[in-house]
Amino acid sequence: MSVAISLRTQSIINPDDLIALIRIQPFQPFTVHLNNGQEFDVRHPDQAVVVGEMPLVAHDGDRLERIASLNIAQITTTERAQPA
Repeated sequence: MSVAISLRTQSIINPDDLIALIRIQPFQPFTVHLNNGQEFDVRHPDQAVVVGEMPLVAHDGDRLERIASLNIAQITTTERAQPA
């Protein structure tokens, strides 16, 4: 079982939030949700980078997608449930 956790409730995601998520040790996969309904899964820290103020997310192999911070609706992480 997995649980989605919202990192922020503010309207604009700060690029520093994404940088912090990429650097968490051990890395925890996350999903970037855009205002238009698109979602980008980041399963490895090499799949996302922030250049200046512009987040870049790799998907579909080696394709990079530039994402304006204003278009990020939410970032969620998925944690595995702890065994009982």
